[in-house]
Amino acid sequence: EHGLPVAGVEFAAAPHGLAPLNGSSPAVGVAGYTLGGGVGLLARRFGFAADHVRSVDLVTADGRLRHVTAGADPDLFWALRGAGANFGVATALEIDLFPVARLLGGELCFPPEACDEVLATYAAWAGDVPETMASSVALPLEKQFTTISGLTSINSTSTQGGTDITLQFDLSRNIDAAAQDVQAMIGRASRQLPSQMPAPPSYQ
Repeated sequence: EHGLPVAGVEFAAAPHGLAPLNGSSPAVGVAGYTLGGGVGLLARRFGFAADHVRSVDLVTADGRLRHVTAGADPDLFWALRGAGANFGVATALEIDLFPVARLLGGELCFPPEACDEVLATYAAWAGDVPETMASSVALPLEKQFTTISGLTSINSTSTQGGTDITLQFDLSRNIDAAAQDVQAMIGRASRQLPSQMPAPPSYQ
């Protein structure tokens, strides 16, 4: 199990007018998302989720349970917040919540042939919006991947001519079954991808 999903924190915090710095998928685990960096919809105003971790309860490879804070163990605390994996198993997090009285959201969907015009318009528009406005361009693949069971984090990096999407799963998830799900989601998203792509999506 990947622990408490983001939706659990949202539902508990909302009655108090508060919200975590969550991403776009309510099913992703809080620990994996937050310790992976946590670039979410409120990041422009409040920063990354990893920057607002107060403490981490961690079982390290030597079997010790540590309560990691910036004051008690600054190097490990820094490393846990987005520097990579394999530092241990996080069993609890203390994080900041933020006042969010109202949140408006939605999505606009365009056909693949409109890609060039849409991206050019989006780039010009996004530069002038206030910090309270967050937006992103989501690939059809990313949208499908967020539905896969056991996914703890998803990160994408785009360069000229290509995009790499890195998926991280809970350790209890069978890797072969996860690979099958990834392949299925690629197939499901393929009809929404531009027909002129030089090569179809692949995974490894």
